Amino acid sequence: MIIMNDNFTVNSFKIKYFIFLVLISINLKIWSQSFSQGNLTYTIINEVPGTVKVKANGYPSGSVFIPSTVIYNSQNYTVTNIEYGAFWGCSSISSITIPSSVITINNHAFNACSGLQEVVVDNSNPNFFSLNGVLFNKSQTDLLYYPANRTGTYDVPNSVLNIGYAAFYASKLDSITLPSSILEIGDYAFQHTQYITHLRFPNQLKKISKGCLSNSANLIAVNIAASVEVIEDGAFENCNNLINLTIPSFVKKLGSSAFTNCLKLNSITFNDSIQEIGASCFAGCSSLSILNLPKLLKVLGDQAFYNCRAIENVIFGSKIEYIGNSSFKDCRKLSSINFPNSLKTIGNSAFQNNYALTEINLGDSISHIGDYSFYECTNLNSITLPALTNYIGKSSFSSCLNLKDIILSNSLKTIGDGAFSNCISLSNISLKDSIKIIGASAFAGCNKLASIRLDGMVQQIGDFALSNCTGLTSVILGDSIKVLGKGIFEYCSSIESLILPPKLKYIDDSSFSNCTKLKIISLGSEIYGIGQNAFKNCSTLTTIFLPKSIYWIRNAAFVNCTLLNEVHIESTTPPDLELSVFSNISNNAKLFIPQNTKSLYMLGYAQYFSNTAGDGARIIENMTTADSFFINQNIQLSPYPNPATQTINLPYQLKSGEQTDMQIFDVNGKLIATKRIDAAFDKIVLNVSGFEKGIYVYTYNGKSAKFVVE
Repeated sequence: MIIMNDNFTVNSFKIKYFIFLVLISINLKIWSQSFSQGNLTYTIINEVPGTVKVKANGYPSGSVFIPSTVIYNSQNYTVTNIEYGAFWGCSSISSITIPSSVITINNHAFNACSGLQEVVVDNSNPNFFSLNGVLFNKSQTDLLYYPANRTGTYDVPNSVLNIGYAAFYASKLDSITLPSSILEIGDYAFQHTQYITHLRFPNQLKKISKGCLSNSANLIAVNIAASVEVIEDGAFENCNNLINLTIPSFVKKLGSSAFTNCLKLNSITFNDSIQEIGASCFAGCSSLSILNLPKLLKVLGDQAFYNCRAIENVIFGSKIEYIGNSSFKDCRKLSSINFPNSLKTIGNSAFQNNYALTEINLGDSISHIGDYSFYECTNLNSITLPALTNYIGKSSFSSCLNLKDIILSNSLKTIGDGAFSNCISLSNISLKDSIKIIGASAFAGCNKLASIRLDGMVQQIGDFALSNCTGLTSVILGDSIKVLGKGIFEYCSSIESLILPPKLKYIDDSSFSNCTKLKIISLGSEIYGIGQNAFKNCSTLTTIFLPKSIYWIRNAAFVNCTLLNEVHIESTTPPDLELSVFSNISNNAKLFIPQNTKSLYMLGYAQYFSNTAGDGARIIENMTTADSFFINQNIQLSPYPNPATQTINLPYQLKSGEQTDMQIFDVNGKLIATKRIDAAFDKIVLNVSGFEKGIYVYTYNGKSAKFVVE
């Protein structure tokens, strides 16, 4: 008895599948077997019946005769197929004879045969026909190949309806006449026709095919029939001498690279029905100077007019919605642009390196400005963003050296990395309350920017966002900010005071390094860490207050703060120190710490602060509870009434016997008033009746609060 289980079924399937693969591999071996005889190589297509395809064996010369049958291993094979590119580059062949057995001739079979003068077809061949050495299909409705080594002129017979794929490739003819009967022209039909100067397309033609006349270097003029509806990719690419162009009325789309590198093309007449211009369509057309785009154009493809260095003026239609990446990049004479209200998106690098561009009207509907869109437009002097713009891409206006004024939209949410970096003339920018993210290096190197407000809804400011803004004196940071990137104010050498957001948890690496005029900085009560080099070379910083939350301080955080005289730390657990945190600070610096923590602090801090007898320098003092700067830190300063119209109470808190100055600033950082305050009182009453309406900040001993005057 035999029991068949599931394992038997699975194993049986595996055996059958293995046998199938073996049989397939045997057949493939047979089918792919090749052999050579004389100047031809044959590859077996089918063993039964015996059929082969043929190609050149090396580079034959003179006359080549393809036999109808060949014998191999005592078996007869019929030649039925001429391979793709079978004789490509056989420049010494003058004649090829095709037998009656051939039923398929693949593309490029005879292309690049620069010496070929005729193709002869056996009269009994049922599929192909030769007329005066030119290859046709049997009915002579399709012209398949014209020998490349013929010169002079050629009139295509009236019987022809279709010109085949690459039929006149690299022809030496200087004139070709196409009859009105032509309905279709195959891809690359006239590619590399070096001597043709003019070509008229017949009136029934619907399509100019892919690569049709590409690389026809001497083509001066072309007449595109009114019936044409599509001009496909690369149709006239690298036609270096084409001078002018008229696009007929039925064409709605121009293909990618259709006219790329037509170096002498200086005039284009578009019909208004064109809705799309493909990628790189006119890229490198360096003689174009005036561009009047179709009225119904909606999409302008990537690099459409890239490197068209003579364009001075562009007129857009009223329907344009999208300008693609690099579409006008390196158009270095383009001086002004007026975008219609229909435009929604400007792609990456769309107008990059347009050095002559001075003026842009962005219309009303743009929501997205892509990365590098106006990068290095060095003469652009002002920009007003439309109300709907919500995104400014990476480096979009970077290195616009003459850009002085920017008006941002109320919808803007993101300013990308480096968006306005190295705009060295930028002196004024008003950031809107809608902004949530400011990218890395967004305003880096804007050394004429004197003030900036980063409040409203801003939550994140990227690395080096304002680094090297050497003229920056006033910065307002909003309470909603949770992240300040590393190096954010590095080399901002004019900032004297700064109030950090209360929700900020961490001061990142190099945040304030080389802020050489920074004297006062107010830290929030939730700071837990200070990054390496955070305050390096802040040579005028005299006092720093660190809250209870501080947990660690990284390498060289306060190195070379040569006037740093007081360090106040409220934490009862000494923050972890890395190397050189307080190296080269004031010789008389004092560390103020909570009561009864001296022994703990001595372990890690004695190298910077010591009680060495005799010199009085760098001593550690116990801080009493009353001395703590952050005493009652959780009690917020609450000016009242807020908003105010006549007077406002500004509460404060000082140590017993202490006196200091309270300063009032406007929203731009301008000092409005200075009031002397005394620990004997807990508030001052400020008359604001003469103040302008707006937001104000009052600060003392590094603490601050905002109030509003209405």
